Amino acid sequence: MGADWIVFGHSHFDHLWGAERIARRTGATIIGSHETVRLMEQEGVPLAQLLPVGGGERIRLSPQVTVAVYPNRDRPSGGSVVHERAAGDVYGGGSHGASLI
Repeated sequence: MGADWIVFGHSHFDHLWGAERIARRTGATIIGSHETVRLMEQEGVPLAQLLPVGGGERIRLSPQVTVAVYPNRDRPSGGSVVHERAAGDVYGGGSHGASLI
């Protein structure tokens, strides 16, 4: 199994469970809220593989996929994930914290 990125919208345990193992085995970078990053660091994921976001960031995951992070005023420490491909198709979604588009 391979992975380059693991992207989280919010840090509920049932969403995060197992991500630390995937990140350690593959070297994937975890993108998520500051709380997500804190929890993943506690689980032994190296800091070099953790990218905290809170709003305003644009992150290029590949030549075809870029994500933009939008803060949610209701939950600044959480997040929701949506990503946009170069073709304009949008996937994912949610309503907690920072949204990635």
